[in-house]
Amino acid sequence: MKELSNNTLILIAVASIVISLFNIFLSFGGGITGWGTVSDVGFVNVTVISAAEITVHTKSINFTSASVGESLTSYAATNVSTTDLLPCDADNHCGMNITNDGNIVINITIQESENLFDTGGYVANAHFLYNVTMQDPGYTTNYGANGNCSVGYDMGLPGVGGVGYWRGVPRGAAEVAICYLNASNTLGGAEIGQSSDTRPDVARVEFNITIPGDEPPGEKAGTITFTAIAA
Repeated sequence: MKELSNNTLILIAVASIVISLFNIFLSFGGGITGWGTVSDVGFVNVTVISAAEITVHTKSINFTSASVGESLTSYAATNVSTTDLLPCDADNHCGMNITNDGNIVINITIQESENLFDTGGYVANAHFLYNVTMQDPGYTTNYGANGNCSVGYDMGLPGVGGVGYWRGVPRGAAEVAICYLNASNTLGGAEIGQSSDTRPDVARVEFNITIPGDEPPGEKAGTITFTAIAA
């Protein structure tokens, strides 16, 4: 058998190296004449925490003195003490002003957590009532099925006499009083710059009290708890 010369072996080795390099170039997608372009995608992830937060700007309503059977309402400035830290200065502006300070649309429940009157004849539907005014001028029209659902509104819990009437403050369990309160405090278009009374993140709760016929004399104090939940 004829043996291969050293020169032949060298040529075979060189040919093998050339073929290997050619295959490496092809595997990168560019052939011998150029390199291929390879791309991929990266991601940045973050979770924004939702926050349900409210501020009750008028924390107390101090009614003027009243006799048994007499009714007082926070709608009337003459029925509310003007010595309060935040006295009302006109009718219809003496209730509890509540603002959505979070970043999501919320519902707010209401509950009488400490009774205003002591007598056994105390009935909320007759002696301690409330209603809600949403300050957003577009509340009944701009939110479709979501809006117009607070107490006293067309799609909300009715008052004692129906839509638009006073409703008894709940005692045993909380109920949704303020529904779909916007988180934005900015109005659009020509409404920009209006007072806080028309901001979409503000609601006002007014109260109507009647002294029970068997209520003993003395100072009376009740506690109302408002709780914000995601709408």
